[in-house]
Amino acid sequence: MKKTVLIVRFSSLGDVVLTTGIIRELATQFPELAVDVVTSQKFAEVFRNSPHIRNCFEVDTSQSAVKMALARSKLFQLQYDYIIDLQNSLRSRIFTFGLSRAIARVPKFRIEKLAMVRKKERLQLPSIPDRYRTTVQKFFPVNNDNSGLELFVSNSPKQSIQNRIGIAPGAKHFTKRLPMEKWIDVINALLEKGFEINLFGGIEDTELCNQLSDIDTERIKNCGGATSLLQTIEAIQQCQVIISNDSSVAHIASACKLPIVSIFGSTTPGFGFLPYQTQNIVVENNELACRPCTHIGRSECPLGHFECMKSIQTNDIITAVTTLIANR
Repeated sequence: MKKTVLIVRFSSLGDVVLTTGIIRELATQFPELAVDVVTSQKFAEVFRNSPHIRNCFEVDTSQSAVKMALARSKLFQLQYDYIIDLQNSLRSRIFTFGLSRAIARVPKFRIEKLAMVRKKERLQLPSIPDRYRTTVQKFFPVNNDNSGLELFVSNSPKQSIQNRIGIAPGAKHFTKRLPMEKWIDVINALLEKGFEINLFGGIEDTELCNQLSDIDTERIKNCGGATSLLQTIEAIQQCQVIISNDSSVAHIASACKLPIVSIFGSTTPGFGFLPYQTQNIVVENNELACRPCTHIGRSECPLGHFECMKSIQTNDIITAVTTLIANR
C-alpha cells in the first residue's frame, strides 16, 4: 500500500500556484507516494487536471478554523503518513491537528522579514517554491527539476499573438498597485508603439480594468473579472509579455513560461516573490530609504507620499517590455 501525503495550502491564489512545482517533483521522484492536496474552494481549479495528485479536497475558508477542522471527516480519511503544511498559520495548524505524527511546516522567516521592514536590512530570502522544497525535504530528498511552475488545462497551449502585451493592474493591497495614472501612461505608450493589450484581474479589479479598457476599446481586450482560471490562462497565453504588480497574475504567467515585467512598490523582491524560473525584469525605485515598509502590502502609504510607486517611470516599463521581447 502506498504511503500517503497531504499537502496543505489554503490561499492565496499566487501562493497556491507556487506549490505546483514541488508537487510535481514530489510525485514524479517518489511515485510510491499517494499525494493529496487540500486548498480553498476558490483555488481548487489550480489542481483540477493535475496528473500528480490523487485527490484535491476543497474547503470553505470563509468558515472559522474550528469549523474547517470539524469538516475534515466529510472530506478525507483522518490519518496520513505525512503532512506538508505549506500554509503554516494558526488555521492550518488547527486543521491538521491529529491527522499525522509526521508534519513539516514551511518556514515563515518572521525575524528576517522584521529586520527587512524595521531595520531596512538588505536580505534576500529564498523564493517561495524553494521554501516549499526545503519543507518537503524534511521527509523526502526531492531535487529541483528546474521545470518551474505548471498549470494543467484541458486545451492545448495557445500561441502568443504578435505585439500583444498582458497587463495586470491590480493587487490585493493598495501599496502594491501602480497608480491609475501610471497605467494610463503605460497603456498609451504601448498603443503608440503598435501593441495590443489584454487586461487581467480578479473580480475586485473589474472596475479598474473597465476604466483602462475605455482608453481604446478596439485594441484593448478586457479580461478582468474572468470567471475561471482556465479563461485567464488562455488569455495570458496570447501575450508575448506580461506586466504585473507583485500579484498572483505574475505567478500564473510564470507557470505559462512567459516573460514578465514585475513592478514592486512597498514590497521588494527580497521577500522571495519574484516570478519563478521564467525571464523577468524588475522595475522598482531602489533609492527610497523607506522601502520596504511591509512584506505583504498596506492599505495606504504610512508616510503619505507613496513615492515607491509614484516615482516609477513609464519609460522603464516600456524598455523592459521591448527588452524581453527582443531576448525571447
